[in-house]
Amino acid sequence: MDKLKEVGKPLRDGILYGPTAVVLKTTKQRDFPSLALLADAFPEFPDPGATAKVLEALNQIYSLGVDTRKLIEDSEKIKAKLQSIASQAREVAKPEKGTMVMYT
Repeated sequence: MDKLKEVGKPLRDGILYGPTAVVLKTTKQRDFPSLALLADAFPEFPDPGATAKVLEALNQIYSLGVDTRKLIEDSEKIKAKLQSIASQAREVAKPEKGTMVMYT
């Protein structure tokens, strides 16, 4: 447990849903020791960077040697694509010069 404290921190608040929530609730109800390593992520977008963080923590604790470089590269590609989409959306939303902006 000491190694876990070195690589992460206990979850104090937040919402869990899906299979992770079911497994943790069931183990708690049955008084079965359990642990979940979680990373912050947006549920709307794939996040290989969050997966890489969890795997890096497991690598640190158990010396697994799992290579996370591809996950980090994929994460950077997704972030760049999302930034490009956001930039395009801002450009489309810009009012044209001389156009009145209406507020309601």
